[in-house]
Parts: sequence; structure tokens; C-alpha cells
Amino acid sequence: MNLALLLNSIGLALTLTLSHVLLRKGGLTGDAYISFPRMYYTTSALFLYLLIFLYYGYLLQRFKLSIFYPVYTSLSILFVFTSGIIFFGEGITPRAVSGIILILLGVVLLSSSQAT
Repeated sequence: MNLALLLNSIGLALTLTLSHVLLRKGGLTGDAYISFPRMYYTTSALFLYLLIFLYYGYLLQRFKLSIFYPVYTSLSILFVFTSGIIFFGEGITPRAVSGIILILLGVVLLSSSQAT
């Protein structure tokens, strides 16, 4: 797999994960619908979504869609799953771990078949 593709996928997936964490944190903050913490988290997440959208469009011009999208998406799923456990105390189930393993295996198979 192309190192530049992998590094860009990791960076984009981490940024997307951060935006999800911020949105979740904003949803858990305060009782009032409009409050400073909630607006701060939500606005920050929206700003990150805008950056992701722009950078994603740029990366689609540089890499094959059939490889880049599955790698980026699977890393996003893995990072969001991990952040849910770390930041929000969500549980780990054998079914969830099996799903993550299957997703990663699929990406490895897809990217190795596309490399030839």
C-alpha cells in the first residue's frame, strides 16, 4: 500500500473521529439547548467537517477511489470505536471486535488486490 495514501487516510480518519467526539461531547453538555459549551463543541465539529470535506476532495484527485475510500472509512470506524471506549466508557463486545477484524481484513484484501 502507498505510504502517502495510508498517512493521509490516518490523518483524515483521526480528524473525522475528533469531530464525532466533539459532537457527542456537545450533546452531553448541559441541559439548555443553546449553551456555550454545546455551541463550542458543535461549531468546532462543523469546522472540522468543512476541513475534512475540502481535504477529502483534494485527496480523491490524488488516489484511486477504490482503495482510498475503503482504507479511510475503515480507519474511521476503528478510531470512532476506540474513542467511544476511551472517552465515553462504551463497552467492548465480541461481536464488535469481530466486526472490526472483518472490516480491517476486507481492507487488507482489497488494497492488496488493487496493488497488482
